[in-house]
Amino acid sequence: MNYRLTFNRIILIVCITIAEIFFMFAIALHTAAADSLFNPAVNYAAVSGPSSVAIGDLNGDDNPDLAVANAGSDNVSVLLGNGDGTFQSAVNYGAGRRGMVRHHNRPFPAHQI
Repeated sequence: MNYRLTFNRIILIVCITIAEIFFMFAIALHTAAADSLFNPAVNYAAVSGPSSVAIGDLNGDDNPDLAVANAGSDNVSVLLGNGDGTFQSAVNYGAGRRGMVRHHNRPFPAHQI
C-alpha cells in the first residue's frame, strides 16, 4: 500500500472540507447581512386601478418621487419622496378622460415634427 498517496488524498479531502465549511459560513454571513438591508414593506395608496409607475425627481429636491397612472379613475397620483426611502401620502391630479392619449410605435411624419 502506498502510504504517501493515501496521506495526500486524506490531506486533499480535509482541505476541500475546510474550504466548503468556510464557503458555507461566508454565505450564511452574507445572507444575514442582506436580511438587515431592507425594512419591512410599506404599502402606499394610489387611487383606483394603478396601471403604471414612473420614478423621478418631480419637485427638484434630489429625492426620488413616484408618479402613478390610475386607469380606473383617470388621474395621476404623485407621492413625493422623503429622502429616507419613504414617501408622503398621494396627491391626485386629474388626467382627463380615459382614451384621450394614444401611444403608437410609428414615427411622426417630418412635416408634423
